[in-house]
Amino acid sequence: MGSNCTYLFIGYPSERGGKDWSRYDYDYFQSELAAAEGIHLGESNTGSNQTDPSLLAVFYDYIKLMPMVAEANQMSQELSKVWMWSKAKFINRKFLMEEVYQHFKAEQPENTRVEGLPAVVLPRDKDPFWDPVEPLLLGSAHLWLQSLAFRIPLEEQLEVLGSEGTEEAILQAQLVPCTSNGLPLGEDDILIDPSEVLGRRLDFQLVLDQCCGVCWIKEARNRGIQIGFRVFDCSEPLYTPAVWHNINPLLDHRVQFTSLQTSQSLLDYLQSSAVVLELWGLQEGCTHMNSSLEAVRMTAEGVFIIDVSGPSQAAVSDSVELSCSVRALQQDLEELKSINESLRKENGSLREQLNTARIGGEGARGRSLRPSCDAEFARALKVFYHSMTSVRGQLQRLRRHRPSEESDLLGLRLFVDEQSRLLRDFSEQLEESVSALKQDIATIVRRKRERSGVWS
Repeated sequence: MGSNCTYLFIGYPSERGGKDWSRYDYDYFQSELAAAEGIHLGESNTGSNQTDPSLLAVFYDYIKLMPMVAEANQMSQELSKVWMWSKAKFINRKFLMEEVYQHFKAEQPENTRVEGLPAVVLPRDKDPFWDPVEPLLLGSAHLWLQSLAFRIPLEEQLEVLGSEGTEEAILQAQLVPCTSNGLPLGEDDILIDPSEVLGRRLDFQLVLDQCCGVCWIKEARNRGIQIGFRVFDCSEPLYTPAVWHNINPLLDHRVQFTSLQTSQSLLDYLQSSAVVLELWGLQEGCTHMNSSLEAVRMTAEGVFIIDVSGPSQAAVSDSVELSCSVRALQQDLEELKSINESLRKENGSLREQLNTARIGGEGARGRSLRPSCDAEFARALKVFYHSMTSVRGQLQRLRRHRPSEESDLLGLRLFVDEQSRLLRDFSEQLEESVSALKQDIATIVRRKRERSGVWS
């Protein structure tokens, strides 16, 4: 009796009870139908009995569309045509469907009209409504990303399923963990614990090799396809180049993604989510779907940057912490300079004592040992002075390294990465220089104690 009417059954007076009938309105019955199809209103995240307003809006949007979808499906089945559209496009085309449907019904001879059977079917290429000159979403496949969290490559053959569960094509796809230069990682790079990648750079490639048995092109060889997908927080969908006139088209499409500092959000996404690969159908006169790269972050090598939102405060905090560390290291360097000056004076004093001892005509044993110790001490200081020159150069590079005033979040993160590397190199060089000097001095002091009779 149509999809615009609902009915309330009223039994005998003894069966009615004391319920308030005013609540049985049109929306109530649509909610009842939605519940029968598994669509329920849930509680809010706060744990209260109140329904989440955003969920409530989606629910009422759904129950309002259900009758329209049912009516459109009825017409589609009678005319042997079914498409998958977004909500906005569906509402716009639903009214056009009614107009075309009534036009077809009116043109059919009375004696050929059999209810429920498509007495007249207009070919797709003759009907601008049923076959609009625009890309059509044919189906989708899911490529799970969990292997990337362990840096394990994955090769899959995925079924592309349409809106009614029909197989539209088979898609061959790969996930390849790689270096920043795009070289595949080996078995030695596999992770046992995915958390090891946190805070570190992560690179991987999504490879779409071939699409086999495309039903869309089987129906008409003058058609084509494209694959669309979006990864994590990539702001725009990406599309493969269009391929035409081939039931088993080779895609040979490879895209590399990188996270400069892997966050917990990205790691959770990799371990629990999948990339949705959408199969789009193209027709003659149809404009190709192009990837809009204006809002997409990319490296100089053309690698797409993901995981760029959220850590801005952390990046600023890291920068402040690095600045404090640099100031502390500068203070340590000044103290080392003071110690170095004291050691230089002590070295001069020791030289004078040695010279005096030689003049005094000490024994041959003393003359052979003292110059040896003095020479070793001089060599140790010389090595230390030389290493400190390198350390001072590294400190100067740290002082000159400043972020640009126009740096955005990505620029700040790149600055922090480079600053961390410079600071790490400076710290390592300084620690090596001081440790080497301490070790040399300890050796000389030990020898002095062993030969205290000579040094006294």
